Amino acid sequence: MSSASTSCILLQLADYRTETRRHAHKVVQLGQHLIQRGWASSSTDELWTVLEQVATAAVESGQLSLADVCASRLATQFPDSPRVALLQGVILEGKGEVLEAKRWYEQLLDKDEHNTNIRKRLITLHLTSPSSSSTTLTKGKSSTSTSAAGGLSREKGLEMLVEHLDTVYNDIEGWSQLASVYAGMGLYPQSLSALSHLLLLAPHNPFHLLHHAETAYTLGDYPLAWKEFSRVVEMCEGVTKGDKEGSGGAGRRAAVGAKLVSGVRRSL
Repeated sequence: MSSASTSCILLQLADYRTETRRHAHKVVQLGQHLIQRGWASSSTDELWTVLEQVATAAVESGQLSLADVCASRLATQFPDSPRVALLQGVILEGKGEVLEAKRWYEQLLDKDEHNTNIRKRLITLHLTSPSSSSTTLTKGKSSTSTSAAGGLSREKGLEMLVEHLDTVYNDIEGWSQLASVYAGMGLYPQSLSALSHLLLLAPHNPFHLLHHAETAYTLGDYPLAWKEFSRVVEMCEGVTKGDKEGSGGAGRRAAVGAKLVSGVRRSL
């Protein structure tokens, strides 16, 4: 790799940016070679895109010193960039400085309350905070007790996420996140409701429909589960057998789910 030309490295990084896989470790290696060659001191248009790519990969790989170098160069060039500010917050999270990251995101939202990316990052920080919380269900109602340090709590994140979706209804990722949070709290009716909104936005995604069917099965709504499992199987017909990670996998899971529903319904 050390003998590869700078242009070859940049071409490889550009190819990685077009793929769904992140290739974080490879991106870090390529970025380190560029920095060692002094390329980061140049001022080409491609430099800033590459620095952001390398910084993000460095955070994912735990190479936080490299991420700091890239973010510092970006912040110098773009001191008021929301994307750079978000990157700086993610680096703080990577260092384990979650309270500093929380304060950083809140400061950014004070300046621009409409920054959706920052708001969603703060929501995720709350939802993944190492707080202790418990949820109990009594006669269809939920009561939650939470002990969280520094104002980080799953309940606060949930509240913020619901408010966000009231404003940005078409956020598919947000509805999926909300459904997962509810399911993690054992609030399956609310999870099923969130998934219903998700299906309105992405009705042809077999994995969303499969999640909806499995949640209905968990709730004991077997007619709905059967209907949705059957729809997933129909959607995935014709998918090649080798497609283990694609929609074919959803079809196979749905077929198993439909058999489980059939067995339960026969025993009732």
